[in-house]
This record gives sequence, C-alpha cells and structure tokens, in this order.
Amino acid sequence: MALRPGPAALVFLGLVGCAAEEPEPVPESWCELGYGEESWSAAATDDPVEIVLGPQGGYMIAFGLQASGIEGGDPSDPTVTENPRATFQARLSADPDGDPIGSITVMAGLTPVEGVLQLVGIWLILDPTLPLDDVFNQPIDVTVDLVTSGGVTLHDQERLLAWWPGGGDTGDSGDYSTSTSTQVK
Repeated sequence: MALRPGPAALVFLGLVGCAAEEPEPVPESWCELGYGEESWSAAATDDPVEIVLGPQGGYMIAFGLQASGIEGGDPSDPTVTENPRATFQARLSADPDGDPIGSITVMAGLTPVEGVLQLVGIWLILDPTLPLDDVFNQPIDVTVDLVTSGGVTLHDQERLLAWWPGGGDTGDSGDYSTSTSTQVK
C-alpha cells in the first residue's frame, strides 16, 4: 500500500517551498531635544530657552522632543500603557555633577508631524529652593531620555542658556532686549 500525502502535508510543502518576504528595513531610531510650548523648535548648543513665570509663581521652561523609528503610542490618551515615557532633566553647566535644577517624567503619546513624532509643551519646573540668580541667564545642560513600551531607550542632550527676559546680562553676544517676559495662563 502506497502512502499518499494528505492535504495538510501539501500545504506544509507549499509553505516550505515559498520564500518568505524580506521584512521592511526599520529606520534608525533617534530622538532630539527641543523646546516650545505649542510647537517644537530644535535645540542647538547655547540656544536661549526662555524661563517663564507660571500661574502659581514657579519658574519653568517648556521642553519637547522629536523622534523617529519608534511606536509613538496614543497622543489622545495619556493612560495608554504603550505610550513612551520621557524624562527631561536640567543641571547648571557650572555644576554638572550637582543636583538637577529641574526634572520631569511624563508618559504620553507622540504626535505624528511631517514624518516624525513630536511631544511639546512639557514644563520643567525649576527647583524653587535655588537662588534665582544661580539659574537666570546661566548655561544649563539638558537631557532627555525617551523609553519606548518595548524598553528601547533613546537619549539626547544639549547645553542651552536659561534665559530670563526679566533682566540681567545674558552673557551672550545676541541682543534679547526686545523680548518680553511670558507668563503661562
């Protein structure tokens, strides 16, 4: 009695004989530190980032990030567990090993904008115990760590100028005297 392959064997042979499609290449994952309350601006070394006076009397800076090559989560729902987690931290450049002058961690979905993912308007509140003269118009080192739901960590950092438009010399050759202080409402 001759054995004949049944339908399951033929399907198996058909699958083995078919070449699997090559997966699409995954773009390189990256994130970039930026700033802005409502729109994202790239942060470049020594850029002035404005310190604003918040409605409850605290001083803060609006940061953001731009990323690619990751799942952005759901920007309409901050409770979604697949949303990435972003930690922004600032230190005085003159004291890089010192305590942060501000830190915030948020879990939020990133918004698709022109082929990248963005997160803006993350308010880093400055440590209220610091003498203001130690921060205003001083260079700060700012880092962002973005952790995806899959555990991938992306990092960026930049040295920026914590610019206070309320007065004082910026220590920069640029003329910021025409700007005005902003208060968040």
